[in-house]
Amino acid sequence: MVYKVVTLKSMLVWLQFYMNVIASIPENISPTSVYSRKNTSIYPAFIGEGTNTNVSLQHVQGVTKIGDFFFIFAKDHIFTIDMREVNQTQFHFSHVFDWASTKDSKNLCLKKGMPSEKCHNYIKMIAMVQTINGNSKKLVTCATESFQPMCKYLKMDEEGNLTDLGESFRGTLTCPYDPTRSYASLLLPDGHWYTATEAAFGGHDAVLHRSSLMNGNEVRLRTEQSQSS
Repeated sequence: MVYKVVTLKSMLVWLQFYMNVIASIPENISPTSVYSRKNTSIYPAFIGEGTNTNVSLQHVQGVTKIGDFFFIFAKDHIFTIDMREVNQTQFHFSHVFDWASTKDSKNLCLKKGMPSEKCHNYIKMIAMVQTINGNSKKLVTCATESFQPMCKYLKMDEEGNLTDLGESFRGTLTCPYDPTRSYASLLLPDGHWYTATEAAFGGHDAVLHRSSLMNGNEVRLRTEQSQSS
């Protein structure tokens, strides 16, 4: 893989350009509607796992909306909420995608002296790459994998169910090692992928990084270590 080191100023200029193209987000937006607690009973209640699964929602890392579905990515699992079913009195997850760390990854993590609670697979992002056919979509997701960041491609069907496409790649520079580290990810429609994360196991090398999911031959860009540490 070829990398090109760029100055922090140049990377920030590019990021600013793309962010301006995508949208201008106003500050201090007032809510459209405000309801008191006593009036919320008229709305459907989210009850989490429900009673038909043994999977527990733990350590939520974020939420992403793709089409009619919300995806909650957390420790070892991605939970799908079908918004088409939110006209009921109660609603819960419609599907759960399991992605736990391997036994070898956990053991290596523990041998390196990491706390056992961090030696799991904390899923940090999920985003749509492209439409495959019909309503099926190709997604990308990345996770910490017990301090060995990994990414993989998933297929989402019309019901929001996720299946592994069997394609994975190292998540270095696109996902943090430590689940408690700050992280940001922006995947553009043209396939350019911007991430702000850490580039080293110890978390001492913060980095802004650009790659492409559409063109594997495109040179990757990252900030210099001396500028980001």
